[in-house]
Amino acid sequence: MRYPDAALGKLAAHGARYRGWLPNARAPEIFARHLATVHVPRRFYVDLLPGIPTIRVFEALACGIPLLSAPWEDAERLFRPGQDYLIARDEAAMLRHMRAVQADAGLRAALASSGLETIRARHTCAHRVDELLAIAARLRHAGGGRRMRIAFYGSSLLSSYWNGAATYYRGMLSALHRRGYRATFYEPDAFDRQQHRDIAPPDWAEVRVYPATEAALREVVAEAARADIVVKASGVGVFDDALLQGVMAAAARPEVIRIFWDVDAPATLAELAAASDHPLRRTLLPELDLVLDLWRRPAGGAGL
Repeated sequence: MRYPDAALGKLAAHGARYRGWLPNARAPEIFARHLATVHVPRRFYVDLLPGIPTIRVFEALACGIPLLSAPWEDAERLFRPGQDYLIARDEAAMLRHMRAVQADAGLRAALASSGLETIRARHTCAHRVDELLAIAARLRHAGGGRRMRIAFYGSSLLSSYWNGAATYYRGMLSALHRRGYRATFYEPDAFDRQQHRDIAPPDWAEVRVYPATEAALREVVAEAARADIVVKASGVGVFDDALLQGVMAAAARPEVIRIFWDVDAPATLAELAAASDHPLRRTLLPELDLVLDLWRRPAGGAGL
C-alpha cells in the first residue's frame, strides 16, 4: 500500500510506525515474528462488496497467526467469528482484544489453531481449483474427458513486486498442476517486476514473459486460440483492455471456456460505474462464461 505524506503523518500522530511496503510473499515470515495481526477492511470493499472478506483474512488464518478484525459481514459463513478470529466493533473492543491476546498464550494458540483448521478444511487453493473444475465440467463436459490446456494472462507469476495477486496465482496454478493440468502464464515485462523476481520459473506452470509492446501483445494474444480455458486477470497494468478483447476474440471456438478473473473487484466496479462504454460492459460480459473474483468462492458469470 502506498500512503501519501498526509496519511503517514496521521499514522505517526497516533503512534503507529509505518514500516514500508511488504510483498505478499513475505507475509508468513512477518506474521511469524508477531503475536497477532489486525485487519481493517478498506471502506471501498465494505461498501462495494458487502458480505465477503478480503484475501487478508485468508492469508492471516492460513499463516496461523491470531487475527483481530474490524467488522465485516460473513454472508457466506466462511468462518467462525469468535472462534477463528475476534471481531472488534469499536476502539474499546479492539483494545480489550489486543490486551487479552497479549496476555493469554492459550487464547493465542486456540485462535491460531481454529483459524488454520478452517482454512485447511474449506479454503485452500486446492478447494477453489476443485470448485472451478467442477464448474468447467458442467460448462463443457470437461473437454471430453481430457486434460484441458489453460492460457492465463495476468500481472506476474514470478514476482510479487507491487503485485499482491502473485501468491494467489501460484497457489491456484500449482494446485491445477497437481491435478494433471498444465497452464501457460503470460506476463508482461513491466514495472520492474522481472528485476524483482522472488521465485524462479516453476515446474508446475510454463511462464511466458513478453515485452510490453503492441507487437508482443499481438503474439501472446494469438496463442489463446490453442487453449481450452482462457483466463484474463484484471490489473495486468499493460494494455489491459486490448488484452481482454484480444484473448476473448482469439478464443472464439464454442467449446473454449472464457474467464475474466478480477483481482480487484471494487476497482473494476468503480471503472464500470464511471464509463458506460467500458469494453467489459459494452461487448465482453455477455460473451464470458465465468466472472470470478479474488475474494470469494467461484460463482457464475454475473454480477458486474
